[in-house]
Amino acid sequence: GRRSESAAPTEPALEGPARHVRTIAFGMIVDPNISHPLPFAGLSYVDFDLFGTGTQLSGFIGGTFGQLAFAIPSVAGSRWQIAGRAFAIASSFNDRSFDRGIERYDENISERPAQASVGVLRPLTPRVTLKVAYELDYTAYARADTTASQFVAPTSQTIHAARFAIEGQRHGWTASAWWAPAVRQRWTPWGPPAGDHYSAEHRDFQRFGASLARSAFVTPSVVVRGEAAWMDGHDLDRFSRYAFGAFDNRLHGYPSALIRYDRGAIGRGVIAWSAAPRLRIDGFADVAFVHDPGFGSGLEPFTGLGMAVETPAPLGTLLAAEWGFGLQGRRSDGRRGTHVLRVSAYKIF
Repeated sequence: GRRSESAAPTEPALEGPARHVRTIAFGMIVDPNISHPLPFAGLSYVDFDLFGTGTQLSGFIGGTFGQLAFAIPSVAGSRWQIAGRAFAIASSFNDRSFDRGIERYDENISERPAQASVGVLRPLTPRVTLKVAYELDYTAYARADTTASQFVAPTSQTIHAARFAIEGQRHGWTASAWWAPAVRQRWTPWGPPAGDHYSAEHRDFQRFGASLARSAFVTPSVVVRGEAAWMDGHDLDRFSRYAFGAFDNRLHGYPSALIRYDRGAIGRGVIAWSAAPRLRIDGFADVAFVHDPGFGSGLEPFTGLGMAVETPAPLGTLLAAEWGFGLQGRRSDGRRGTHVLRVSAYKIF
């Protein structure tokens, strides 16, 4: 039940109007909790006026994963809008289990997620928007190489959820609050024979939160952005808690599904410097105070740092590289400090 909002690399900025953009994108993501380095190579397509209807469509197919998103800015000339997205990945994540910070290799499993959503949006005022959406999450679970023979892996999950959100903007600030009740289509016992991991009450659960963000120009070539978010829930278990990941809800340097928390606060900061034409350098600093039952009974701090470079490359391509370091991340050998790396290249045609 952990969402993935953005899989494909961000499209590079374009000068001048364009109705559609086709981009060849390729690269690799190195995440310690993905079964192996995740290469991708494929085609990205963005259409800002699909068939002359005003519909915006974007999609990426990269072999190992793909995503699709669309937005209809006006339904029959009204103020109602429709938006949807879908994401799927062929590779598996290593879902690691921890007890007081010690990895339980006999309880580790693998997971492969996919999500889809569709919803409506309506501006209530020029600065406030209401969003209502249906979300479908599917996660395939399987035993890992180290899973104990008596440990029962959870059945693959189909989760149906609704999401209600309200967003507002004022004086450069963006704020949002949301609530997402959810129910599992099928939920059967899992875990060790004598364990208390499974509860029938976890078949349905709720997640909710709020966020506040702002971007500002320090100079014409330097932009800073800050974001604070709080999340909480009810009846969350190992497979419905929030998680930091390589695609969604990122905490720089932390592997996917390493930290799974039921409540907490996150702060993110980024500074972007346009050092030269078509050369951009970003710096990241993230900090989270969250409750992950596998690491303790209270809120634990997790800090992530990172940097990224985007620059022209041969053959008319644009090269982007991003590195993150998680100070409290746990490696497979138990040592602290984890690295996540993504390298990608684009060519527009």
